[in-house]
Amino acid sequence: MDNIYIGKIVSTHGIKGEVKIISSFQFKDKVFVVGNKLIIDDKEYTIRTYRHHKNFEMVTLDEYNDINQVLFLLRKKVYFRKEDLKLGDEDILDSD
Repeated sequence: MDNIYIGKIVSTHGIKGEVKIISSFQFKDKVFVVGNKLIIDDKEYTIRTYRHHKNFEMVTLDEYNDINQVLFLLRKKVYFRKEDLKLGDEDILDSD
C-alpha cells in the first residue's frame, strides 16, 4: 500500500475546524474531493468540505467541527493512497 505525499497542513482557518493545506501535487482535482480519505500520521480522515483559496486547499474533516479539535494536525504531512488515485490513461505521476 503506497502513499503519495500531497502537501502539508500549515494553519487553521476560522473557528469551524477548517485547515489550510499547501500543496504542489499535480492532480489536486482528483485528491481533494468530498468523501475522499486523506492520511495524516497513518490515520485516515474523510474530507467533509473542500474549497480552493489563494494558494491553499481548504479542507474540513469529518468529526471535527471546531478549531480546537484540529490544532493537533498543524504542521503535519498529508498523504493519499496511490491505489485510490483514479488517473486517466494519459496521466502519469511525477514520482513514476
